[in-house]
Amino acid sequence: MHSERVLYEVIGGRSCFNYARLMLWAASALVCVWGCDPRYGFIESNFALAPDSRLPRWIDAAQCERNCVSVDITLYTFHKARIVARCEAPEEKILFDKVGTKRWHPITEQRIKQGGLGYPSYSLISIGGVEELFERRRPEPLLYVTDGEMRRKLFDMLESVPKISPAG
Repeated sequence: MHSERVLYEVIGGRSCFNYARLMLWAASALVCVWGCDPRYGFIESNFALAPDSRLPRWIDAAQCERNCVSVDITLYTFHKARIVARCEAPEEKILFDKVGTKRWHPITEQRIKQGGLGYPSYSLISIGGVEELFERRRPEPLLYVTDGEMRRKLFDMLESVPKISPAG
């Protein structure tokens, strides 16, 4: 009896139980509004393009030297990726700011299904119909655009796997 009285003690005309539920709902709504972009979803992770990696083909950095260009890659929960490239010198200027789609390479998908991510991991980001292959070599916030023999092998492997467009 005493516990029921405490649980339903009236505060301002509402029981504690209803007040707590209202506060939980309000806090959940605030988190959703604050941390979620309705176009892309929640931010999943942030990366930088490694300084020794080549620039993705979407970025035209003719007016800057490669060592003056920084690239931020933000991955979202709804299979979206936002790429922002900045030229640091002589003054900071945004060269590129676009959103595309992101999906795992089948090799990485297979590893995930087997119970782990492991390194290196590969993801494909497509902007304007141009797809680039990114490699995460170790657990650090750096990605590399994959080139050379490894890129050829990984893209040859893609040819044999049917494309499935991500939901969202």
